[in-house]
Amino acid sequence: MGIFITPLVILFCIVAVIFAVLLIVWIQIPGKSKKQTGMVTYRAVSVLSPVENLFYQSLIQAVPKGFYLFPKLGLWAIVRNNESSGWPKISQKHLDFVITNKDFQPVLVIELDDKSHKSYGSTKRDETKNQILESAKIPILRVGVKKGYAVKDLEDLVLPFCTPT
Repeated sequence: MGIFITPLVILFCIVAVIFAVLLIVWIQIPGKSKKQTGMVTYRAVSVLSPVENLFYQSLIQAVPKGFYLFPKLGLWAIVRNNESSGWPKISQKHLDFVITNKDFQPVLVIELDDKSHKSYGSTKRDETKNQILESAKIPILRVGVKKGYAVKDLEDLVLPFCTPT
């Protein structure tokens, strides 16, 4: 008795070998994007840029007791609109710094503005933010980027908005 190899068995073996080779090659393609393979990777980054961190370190000292400082809050975290058409205006925007009272009600928004805020697109976004916050009766201060910030100067800026409730 001999082993009979039918054409169907030969075809199956050829297809299996081709599939295995293609799979090995596909996995080892050097330039293959991880996104294409479904293996997207992420890395942690600082919540604040170096400039924002410098400002934060002084601002946190200027905020009086009984008030809280939050960096990088989404605009949607502190305002709402009764119309669904208002959601796109707030859902993709963030605020640099928000000071709240002890009940976590916002009392002041501070935006740290660098030279990029002079571009047309940034100016429009800033105007939209200003209008939304004005409508919600939340004051906003825009502070220019500097090499350093005196705590006393920042106290003078924030204290008028931080009255105990």
